[in-house]
Amino acid sequence: FVFLTLPPSQVQPPPPCRQRDGKGAAAVNGDVVAGKNPPPPPPPPPPPRLPPLLVFLWERVRATFLTLFSRDILLLSTLLFYSGVGIAFFAGQFTRQISDRSKIGFAIVFLGVAEILGSAVLGRLSDRVGRGWTVSFAAVAQAAGMWLVWVCNDRTDYAVFAPAALLGLADAGFQTQIYALLGACFSERSADAFAAYKFLQSLGMTAGFFYGAAFLPSGSKRATPEGLLWELIICASILLAGLVPFYVFIGIKRREARYSAVAVRDVT
Repeated sequence: FVFLTLPPSQVQPPPPCRQRDGKGAAAVNGDVVAGKNPPPPPPPPPPPRLPPLLVFLWERVRATFLTLFSRDILLLSTLLFYSGVGIAFFAGQFTRQISDRSKIGFAIVFLGVAEILGSAVLGRLSDRVGRGWTVSFAAVAQAAGMWLVWVCNDRTDYAVFAPAALLGLADAGFQTQIYALLGACFSERSADAFAAYKFLQSLGMTAGFFYGAAFLPSGSKRATPEGLLWELIICASILLAGLVPFYVFIGIKRREARYSAVAVRDVT
């Protein structure tokens, strides 16, 4: 009766019938619409990965610098740096001070022969007396060679071969003991230790060639006696500054070796 008396415009149609299809969607008058909880959005794409070669290089560089700033390498850093300074001295400063240019090649031959013989002899000596005494002997040979370079500065005879032999003997002592020491003390990370050693040695060579060129007079290929004296003083100062922490390092390793399975002679 009410529907019959109301105008057609006021008659409200019945609400549509909703049915669920069992998957979270509702059917409205036969049309399927989305449910109240839409599916989550897809995850974002992963960030781009670096090439494996770059990752490997980064890890190697990082491990090398971590080893470079370790306690043991810091104690040896000045001596490792000096090994490069010594190479720059006899390769650059010493050879240019030889007046007779025809004897430069023979001086290099004497230096090379002394290095070969010194490597064999000092290696055996190190097994008997220890690395500390062997490095001390190399330092004395280096100081004697520097003194002879100063004495034989203006000589043109065969006396220039004596400092060449002593410098080669000293370099052999330093190189063999440094390599053996790094191999014994850094057996688990020897690659990083040798990379740090080569880094410091290259810095020393760069510094040696730089200040050696700075003492050259303008337009001259030979240093003046005053310039050569300053070069020798700088080399001797760096050598002395490297020996003190080296002996501290040897003392630390000797104490540590007493409480470990490593033989004392392997590190000292």
